[in-house]
Amino acid sequence: MSPAEKDNKGDDYSREIAVAKVFIESKRYFVDVKENDKGRFVKITQVSEFDKDRIHLVLPMSAAQELANVLKKMGEKVKSASDDNAHSLYRGEFCGGYRQYFADLRRSKGGLYAAIGQVRVDRPLLRIPASGFNQLSDKLQSLVNEHGAGFMEPTEKLPESIKVFGGHNSYYLDCCRSERGFYVKLSEIRGANRSSVGIPRDMIDEMVDALQKMKLRIPQ
Repeated sequence: MSPAEKDNKGDDYSREIAVAKVFIESKRYFVDVKENDKGRFVKITQVSEFDKDRIHLVLPMSAAQELANVLKKMGEKVKSASDDNAHSLYRGEFCGGYRQYFADLRRSKGGLYAAIGQVRVDRPLLRIPASGFNQLSDKLQSLVNEHGAGFMEPTEKLPESIKVFGGHNSYYLDCCRSERGFYVKLSEIRGANRSSVGIPRDMIDEMVDALQKMKLRIPQ
């Protein structure tokens, strides 16, 4: 029984359309297509033989298509990644309706991997080893081609993120949108850790002024 089937116990709001499995190194990924009254979506569940915790990511069909594209691009980036690159090597951003997602190409002692999650959602990230980028991308593309027709909701193109390096840390400024409107998300990546704060659009000028004032107060 897949994790998605277990999740469906007692869940009357979604039904399973298709189930696929992808094995990458020591991890298993269940890629399930499900449907509820809001539409059809993909649920990716990561299971590791070294960690009993399961990590989930839910994607609208349009976002699943975008993730397939991002993983393909990351596969190309891996070929040109050098040993002296920073911890975060590349960032892919994609949307599904009002939801924003990111995929960071990172380096750890175990090698290159993609950290994938939803913007402004405090949950563990999917970790996809670089050796499986193309495999997972192909599986997502196959499921979208077979089950996505009529469920590809339009996505809104948002400005590209701005990236700033500081020592061993990486910082991102992302333009995001929720039901309440646009906001800027400031994220700090330190090793495998990520922390973020959201700033509503109508507070950006006030925040910039406050940062300038604080800068002047810092002792030289």
